[in-house]
Amino acid sequence: MQSTALPQFLGRGGEQIAGMTQGTGSDRNAAGRMAVATFAVRVAGAALAYLSQIILARLMGAHDYGIYSVAWTVIIVLGVMA
Repeated sequence: MQSTALPQFLGRGGEQIAGMTQGTGSDRNAAGRMAVATFAVRVAGAALAYLSQIILARLMGAHDYGIYSVAWTVIIVLGVMA
């Protein structure tokens, strides 16, 4: 999809995103570009985490992956409480 087709496809929101990513120099546009970049990094991180869980489950087997999942969940819960 070309850069001019994206705003038409997404409507008004697409126009705002396209305006943020073109870099006009204002603080508002800079904040918008950073927000879009942060969102992209978060989505990529979530996709990588999802794929790594699939790979671990396939390599470890059901029983071992279950033990890993329980241990990881306990670590996360304890980390939140700390």
